[in-house]
Amino acid sequence: KVYALAPDNEIVLYNLAILEYEAGNWGKSLSYFEAYLKNHPKDVETLRFLFDLYKKEKKEDSAFAAARALLSLNAGDPAPYPFVFEYLNARSDFKQMVEIMEIGIQARPENVELRQYLVFALLKLEKEEAAAAQLAQLAKLKPKDVNLLLQLGRLQEKLGNVKEAMETYKKVVEISPGHQEAEEAYLRLRLEELPSEGKQR
Repeated sequence: KVYALAPDNEIVLYNLAILEYEAGNWGKSLSYFEAYLKNHPKDVETLRFLFDLYKKEKKEDSAFAAARALLSLNAGDPAPYPFVFEYLNARSDFKQMVEIMEIGIQARPENVELRQYLVFALLKLEKEEAAAAQLAQLAKLKPKDVNLLLQLGRLQEKLGNVKEAMETYKKVVEISPGHQEAEEAYLRLRLEELPSEGKQR
């Protein structure tokens, strides 16, 4: 009733949006928050509400736009990234995924999830050197993650970086003694290296 009498009152509009949100009236809350955002396009809390509401209402394109707006204001906010990853993966837009994740990593270099998303996108784009570099950074963040190290070792081996691959497989064996794949790969590469070492002598 107050809003009907004073439609330009932004305090009433914002409070009404929150009340409808808390009552579970997503559609009404959404329309009020959208109206509020027109005059406050950089209001982080409003964008967060809208991001959540668009997801609830299955409006994925609008949710993605809200996520991008949030990240443009704070690239270090971890909340939008899982949705952004799923959205872009479903559309095979790996180039944009790389761009977004790289900006996120600049803001949060210690974030494992963002680097995993970036590795995924780089591999999809067949940028294996860049993916190996990111896996190496991940290995520093998770030095005892056997699966991660194996992925790195396989990629290093595929790229012809034999010494690096050997070192990676060796780490796996040290962490997980008796690991069959890592032991076999290390021995295979070691034997491949022996002839070149003999020639150097």
